[in-house]
Amino acid sequence: DITSVRIGLGTAYSADYEGSDHATISAVPVISLRYKDILEIDNNEVKVTAFNRLFTGGGSALRAGPLVSINFGRKAGDSIDLRDMGKVGTAFELGGFVSYSWENGTRVRMRARQDVASGHNGALVTLDVTQTFIRSDRYVLGGAISSTWASGPYMRAYFGVSPTQAAASGYPVFSP
Repeated sequence: DITSVRIGLGTAYSADYEGSDHATISAVPVISLRYKDILEIDNNEVKVTAFNRLFTGGGSALRAGPLVSINFGRKAGDSIDLRDMGKVGTAFELGGFVSYSWENGTRVRMRARQDVASGHNGALVTLDVTQTFIRSDRYVLGGAISSTWASGPYMRAYFGVSPTQAAASGYPVFSP
């Protein structure tokens, strides 16, 4: 039995590609499935709650467990700015999460994941804080802020420039 299904539309202000100077506001689908308090599927991420501890009469909770995520990478055709930069392949990321939620609708969560499929070959650690302002049976209004640390291999995959790429771009190549 699926405990809850959420299908909706959200708003995102995001860069055209990771590292872009140009950002746009766009509508994004929100797809979420829950099976009891064990399994969560949110867009391209699956989490299994292996530890779930409720505090103060069931209002606050500490949760932790493994996660699997798919990062679809980027193609050179995603922007004219990327035409000579090559693609970053699809990454299959394995990791874990820990979160703490308060009775007032605030949640703090940390997720760590590592690519195991040679998409970007790196690791990411994300810390986010969310706040729910309005919750009804049909609607939820909230906000979130997050920060992500990325490993060297991840940064090189998305932001590194090889001598061949630099030469193809027409910019001068300097070697140390």
